Amino acid sequence: MLAAIQSANRTVTELAADLYPRPLKGAQLHFVMAEILAYLAYLEVRGRAERVRACGARLSSLAGRPPAAQSRTRMRELTEGHMTIETPRELAEYAASVLAPETDLLADDDVDIAGLGRAVAMVFRGALAHPAEAAQAGFRYAARLAQIPPVAWSSWLGSSVEPPVPLNLKDRRFADRTWSANPAFYSLRMSHQAFADFMDQMVTAAGLERIQETKARLLTGLMVDALAPTNFLLTNPAALKSAFETGGASVAKGARNFVDDLINNHGRPRQVDTSNFILGKNLAATPGKVVYRNELMELIQYSAQTAQVHAAPLPCSPPWINKYYVMDLAPARSFIEWAIKHERTVFAISYRNPSPDMYGVTMDDYLIHGPTQALKVIQKSPMQTAWT
Repeated sequence: MLAAIQSANRTVTELAADLYPRPLKGAQLHFVMAEILAYLAYLEVRGRAERVRACGARLSSLAGRPPAAQSRTRMRELTEGHMTIETPRELAEYAASVLAPETDLLADDDVDIAGLGRAVAMVFRGALAHPAEAAQAGFRYAARLAQIPPVAWSSWLGSSVEPPVPLNLKDRRFADRTWSANPAFYSLRMSHQAFADFMDQMVTAAGLERIQETKARLLTGLMVDALAPTNFLLTNPAALKSAFETGGASVAKGARNFVDDLINNHGRPRQVDTSNFILGKNLAATPGKVVYRNELMELIQYSAQTAQVHAAPLPCSPPWINKYYVMDLAPARSFIEWAIKHERTVFAISYRNPSPDMYGVTMDDYLIHGPTQALKVIQKSPMQTAWT
């Protein structure tokens, strides 16, 4: 890698293409660029790397912009070949921007940090620039829509007719038999698939660059999925059957869930009903006590449940994005409970919920004040004297 970097003045994107023979897309390209940038930072500190420069350095043009805008501009200029990499700190910042561009969401009102909306806008501009390809996609879509009604009725009458669009038979959303037996719902299913194919063809017709095309396909795919007939009561046969069988109780329950999400979850649908979980009863119910506390974590020692225990303790350090009870879910479904019943002395770290005043906390802080400090406390524990 060092030889490739020092052989010529190249952008990081060009280095990625040179070092990896197969084409890289999306997240793969981002991570490869992050690896190169991290290596550049290391070499810069060691004094072994020449500066990687691209034409038209414009660092000064960032002055006066908010931090989030600077980060986005730097990443865009870096990937497009207009950025000059100067100091190890800047190299590290660029690497962080590649690995975690979503962090700008916390500092700026622009929620479309990935540029998905801009990519979709480029699809429409590309369609205007390539009218022949866009027209072909439109004519193909219209022809398929015209074929759907006779195919649906022929299938209902018992004829084996190939659908005008290929259907994914493994799509669980359309697993109900009504989607193939009922001509109206069969037509809806084929129409939805025809629309999905049309959007995909429009993205192809726009002739975008690989990264922009990937972003456009992602957002258009999300839009198509959101408009699927299975997402609406009147066009979902399984939901209609449930409403009929329950006398409307399922619809009332869904309405209550919707109102609850609207009021208590900022309008976002919940995946799990959290009201049934009570800490200490059916979640994190294994007995224990806090034996140490600092600014980042609490250390829990669980009570022994056997007459004898092994000398070596078992420290549990869950990821700081999880709660400690990811290892102590519920009675009979708890790793910690299992370990205690198998004669282990178990300790677990419970990390503090992050708050705005923790903006300066780093990964080093978590390592030093988390597992490292916990191990020191465990080693000094009276029960572990023989072990240490």
